[in-house]
Amino acid sequence: MKTTFCFVLIILIGLVSWFGCVNNSIAFDVAFSNKTILGYKEKESDITYYSGATIFDTDKKLQSFCVKWNNGAFNEKASDYSSLLNQKLREYNEEFFQNKALIIFSNCKWNWAREPQVKKVSVKNTVLVLEINLKRGAYSDIAESCTFFIEIDKADCKDITNILVEETTRIK
Repeated sequence: MKTTFCFVLIILIGLVSWFGCVNNSIAFDVAFSNKTILGYKEKESDITYYSGATIFDTDKKLQSFCVKWNNGAFNEKASDYSSLLNQKLREYNEEFFQNKALIIFSNCKWNWAREPQVKKVSVKNTVLVLEINLKRGAYSDIAESCTFFIEIDKADCKDITNILVEETTRIK
C-alpha cells in the first residue's frame, strides 16, 4: 500500500513538473534595433510619439500604420523616406508576410545605456509576451527612444489578442 502510494505520488509530481515547465517560447529574429523614433501624431500643439507593441500580418496594415503615425517609409516625398528605419520598413512586403509576421516594439522609456535587448518571445494563451532585458545599474534620467523589429512565423501569432512587455535585468 505504501509503495503504491509513493509510486502514484512520484508520477503525479512528474506530470505536474512536466506540464508546468512546457516551453512556450517561439522562434524570433530581431531584424532591427536602434535608438530611433518610429512615428508621431500631432494634435494642436501637442506631439505624441508612438510607444507600444503591434503585430503586423500584412503589408497593407503596416503601410496604414505608418501613415497613421506620420512615418514616411512609404511616401517618397517624406523627409524621412531614406532613413535606415524606413529603408528597413519597406523590406516588409507582400512576399515577407506570406509566412512571417512582424512585431514592432518602440518606446521612449529607457536610457539607451541600459542596452535593451529582446531576450524572449513567448505565447501564453492568446497573449504574446515580449521579454525585454536591460542592463542593471544606475543611469541618468534621460529617456531615449528605442525601436525593435521582431520577425516571427505567422502561424505563431494567429490567435494573439494582446501583447505584454515584461522587463528583466542582467548584470552585464
